[in-house]
This record gives sequence, C-alpha cells and structure tokens, in this order.
Amino acid sequence: MLLGRRAESAALEEVVAAVRAGESRVLVLRGEAGVGKSALLDQMARTATNMNILRAVGVESEMELAFAALHQLCLPLLERLPHLPEPQCEALETAFGIRAGAPPDRFLVGLGVLGLLSDVSIELALTGDEEVGSERGTRALLADGWITGRAAVCCEPTGLDVFLGNRGLVWVDVVVTGRGGHAGMAHALANPIDAAATLIGALRAIPLTARDDRFDPGVPTLTLTRLRADGGGRNVVPDRVEVGIDRRLLPGEDPEEAIAEIERAAGAAVRPPLAAETAVARRWPPYAIDADRPVAGAAAGAVRAAGREPAFGMDSAANDSSWLDAAGIDTVLLGPGDPPQAHATDEHVGRAEVVAAVEIYARMMAAAPSAVV
Repeated sequence: MLLGRRAESAALEEVVAAVRAGESRVLVLRGEAGVGKSALLDQMARTATNMNILRAVGVESEMELAFAALHQLCLPLLERLPHLPEPQCEALETAFGIRAGAPPDRFLVGLGVLGLLSDVSIELALTGDEEVGSERGTRALLADGWITGRAAVCCEPTGLDVFLGNRGLVWVDVVVTGRGGHAGMAHALANPIDAAATLIGALRAIPLTARDDRFDPGVPTLTLTRLRADGGGRNVVPDRVEVGIDRRLLPGEDPEEAIAEIERAAGAAVRPPLAAETAVARRWPPYAIDADRPVAGAAAGAVRAAGREPAFGMDSAANDSSWLDAAGIDTVLLGPGDPPQAHATDEHVGRAEVVAAVEIYARMMAAAPSAVV
C-alpha cells in the first residue's frame, strides 16, 4: 500500500477491474522524475493477478534503433510467432533482428503485433467466391495476412454436426482433337469420339487405392461430368470432343499426382494423328484433423451445451476449410442445413436450426481460449 496515493491507486485499480470485465482502457501516468510513477505501476502489476502484463522501458541510447521499444514489449510473446500468418511472422522477425531482410512493411508489423497481443481474438471473414476458386476471397485474405487465427470454424451446412475435414478435388478438361468431316468418309477421317471412348476406359482403369473410413464414401472417386462434341449433325464427325473430369481426393492424396495420372491416361489412350490436351480448371487439397484437437473439442462441447448430442463427420465436398488448414489453422466445419440439400433446387435451412447455430457459435466464442490451446 502506497501512502498518500489513494486517488492514484484507485484510478489504477479501476483500470484493472475494467480490463477484467472485458473492456479496454488507456491511462497515461505523468509526473516528474522520482515522484513514484514506477512504484505505482509496480503496485498495479501486483494487483493484476491472472493477467498478462507486458512492460517496456524507454532507454535514450536506443532511440536510433528501429522497433527497440516494440521488441521489449513483445519479447515475452515471441514464442507465438509461429502461430502468425507467414507474412506477419516474417515482418516481425525482420523488425526484431531474428532474420535478415529489407525493412519490413509497417502495416504487416502492426498486424503481427496485434496477433501477438491477441492471445485469443475472434475474426469474422465473409467471402463470396468459394464456388469459383476462392482466389479473391479466403486464399487472398490468408496470403495478405488478414486472417490470423489459430483455429477456425467454416460455417458450411453440416446439420450442426462437427465435421473434421473434407475431400479435395481436381477438375480437369481433356480436349481430344482429330479430323472431322462427313460420316460417309469415315475411312479418311480421324474420329475423336473413338479416341474419347478409349480415353474414358483408360480413366476408369486408373487405380484409386486410397481409403479413409472416416469419409462416406471412404474411397476416392473419378467422375465424368461432361462429354461434348461439336459435330452439329448425325452425319458429321466432329473435329474435337471435350471430356470433363471431377476427381475427388482423400487426405494423403496429392492433387498434382492426380492430375499427372489423368495426363498419363490421356497420353496413352489418344495416339496420332489424334491429340489430347489437358487443362486444369481447379485443384483443391483434402484435409482432416483429429477429434482430439482443441477446436474439435470446443465445437463438440458447444453443441452439447446447446442441447444436442454432438457427432463427428467429414464433408464430401471441397470447402474453404482446406485453405485454412493448409495455412496451419486447425479448422472444423459446423453449420445449419442438411449437406445433401446444398446446391439442390429447393435448397433451404430451417429457422430453428439457424437459431441453434447462433447459440453454438456464441458458446464456442465464449470458450475460445480452450479452442486454440
């Protein structure tokens, strides 16, 4: 107890109490040298039990050193650097002399400090381009350091079950070209339809050996989704045929290897004078986390607290959760709506399920520290 400092002590205690209640406070303590400013701050630190306290001291000799005070402030938090998005981590490591490099972008330094100071923060990312590749949505936000979490919930329809991963996908178009013309001159033509039929057989013969019984189905799939020819008449052999392929992957399968298998099949099935050209329309990695991950337990606990019995599952579709996982963010899928209803003509979500989802999300946010330990 400091004698004669009751008013100052009360002001400092009010700051601590407000922060404990979840509020933010800023207080500037001014005074001549030797009047007891440090003693007041020391007393405040002693009363702020079970709270994180960071301190920095101004040193005149360090005035010319960039980020010197910031380095002091963040020193106890540097073990959290690996949890930051890579651009922010690199900016702070460069600013603090942990790695060599050009002067870092101050915006990324600021974002990184916020990430370090926010032991647990809640971020809401709303994007609208998942169906067309997420290149300007989640993937861009991750690349630019805007998403900084260590755990995430992707609000895809799961019937309020907790999904621990999803399949990946590869979309490939194979265009088979030949020499078309009148069907009466078939002997002089190179019919791409015949080659496409051989190609389909070769695609069906690709061995899909992966297995993961957590998924339904527990095997990868290769589905022909499009077959289009440009002949234009019953008596016309087309110049080209387009084959569309949807390849669904399980965790452990590599999208690039799946693409290479399709390319090899096309090269073996389509021989001169015909030709095959492949084009990749989309690649999406699969992922899965274990049920013992903190975010999975927090999600299950929130579902249970909302009066439902939680069940774990996996999503058959590909979602933005893949990109969050690839960025090192443990992610579950949990949302209102029946998964088979997605993209259906009569797609809908019941009002009561939306209300239940709001409660579950609120409970997860309230338990956020346990979700990212």
